[in-house]
Amino acid sequence: MRRRTATVLIVVAVGAVLTIGLGGYGLLSPEAGNAVRPVPIASEPTPTDTGPSDCTLGAKLVPTCHVLWGAATGGHTGSSLTASLREFEQKTQRTQAVFHTYHRGLGTLFPTAEEIATADEAGHPRIPFINWKPAAASWADIAAGDPQVDDFIDRLAAHIAKRFPGPFFLTIHHEPENDVRPAQGSGYTAADYAAMYRHVVQRLRDDGATNVVTVMTYMGYPKWPAQPWFDQLFPGDDVVDWIALDVYAYSTPGYGYGDFGEMVNRGGDGSSPPPSPSPSPTSGTPSPSPSQSPSPSGSAASPSPSPSTAAPSSPPPSSAAPAPSGTASSGLPSAGPRDAGAGRRDGFAGFYNWAATRFPDKPLMIGEWGVWSGTDAKHKAWFFDNVGAEIARYPRIRALLYFETPHDNGRDSRVDRPAAALPAYRKLGALPIFQVTVPAASPPALPTAPPTFPSAGPVPPVEPPSRR
Repeated sequence: MRRRTATVLIVVAVGAVLTIGLGGYGLLSPEAGNAVRPVPIASEPTPTDTGPSDCTLGAKLVPTCHVLWGAATGGHTGSSLTASLREFEQKTQRTQAVFHTYHRGLGTLFPTAEEIATADEAGHPRIPFINWKPAAASWADIAAGDPQVDDFIDRLAAHIAKRFPGPFFLTIHHEPENDVRPAQGSGYTAADYAAMYRHVVQRLRDDGATNVVTVMTYMGYPKWPAQPWFDQLFPGDDVVDWIALDVYAYSTPGYGYGDFGEMVNRGGDGSSPPPSPSPSPTSGTPSPSPSQSPSPSGSAASPSPSPSTAAPSSPPPSSAAPAPSGTASSGLPSAGPRDAGAGRRDGFAGFYNWAATRFPDKPLMIGEWGVWSGTDAKHKAWFFDNVGAEIARYPRIRALLYFETPHDNGRDSRVDRPAAALPAYRKLGALPIFQVTVPAASPPALPTAPPTFPSAGPVPPVEPPSRR
């Protein structure tokens, strides 16, 4: 998602089905989203499992247990980090463990004084997640050692050492897919991006900025993995600490209208319909139905889906938004015959499954996520409830960062629009699984042992059922 030049605070909570039409992103795709969900593991905690009471930060900012909670606030408003974060935390009734800000070009050394004050606020320590697009030269020129960019990197490393020696997240030119120019010599090929990313990270480290925790941020848009250059984007295991996905849900039936599993595992092979929702984790914790979510304006809640037509973890369309033709019996969007397989990578099992397989030793984060308000006024509140029920099915996700904006080409991701969604978001942020203690002040004392993960890859995907 393109950002304005000025820093925009985004409190990291977690790539975007970023088909939002800004800065050349284009119109929404007519392709239906498909999810391939993982099979629950017996040893996974349920979303309401309190787990250990002392979850904190481990090496590379990986929480020792549970999931980091954060947000990017004030998107596209011009509001300051301080003002937008304060407003967001007051209305959601909790401190964000991570806050996400954006920088472009060579005009500002970061973390800024405001970002440092936000991170080190007494009684409310937070982790910065800084997003930087160098932008002063092409990817190829930066990789080759552009003098202007190299000078900035050297000054940046000195600034970090002096002003913020503690660990913080840094992603370099997030969502590069939309900016790739495949023609050789363009300066913006996927290989140029990988080389640029490597150069920036290696120079920072050579200059002593070893406290920077690096993040590679992908767009969660199904057409990108099908591009022949997609795999060339990755800069290398040695320069990437975390993998992030930016992805959004939609509250209007059609593309992206589904549950949390559809959102994070979008992009599965369109030649197959989406699978039936997975059973609840072995604890038997049920997924909420819309009837369990607050109803807008005090109206009656939508009835729970019939077991014979829709599993409880899939949102049935409300009466305000009848299901379009081509909607799967589970309630999730499916690819119609015209869209089956179009613009998708054969055998691609969904973004979560792909990332967990491709990067078995790296933590995953949802670097930006949100729910765009739409014709189904009850969907956003239902979706927030569903995140709480589903998150433990995806144990490789270690950070979840919301992106809030009142207007993005007519779309609104605010957690209190509609108003009935706010109690559900508050309840979600209060779940034990999102409680991680952030040590006070920078730099916190962190262990150096490498993190371990629940499995060496994704849990096997569910086989899709026959189309009804």
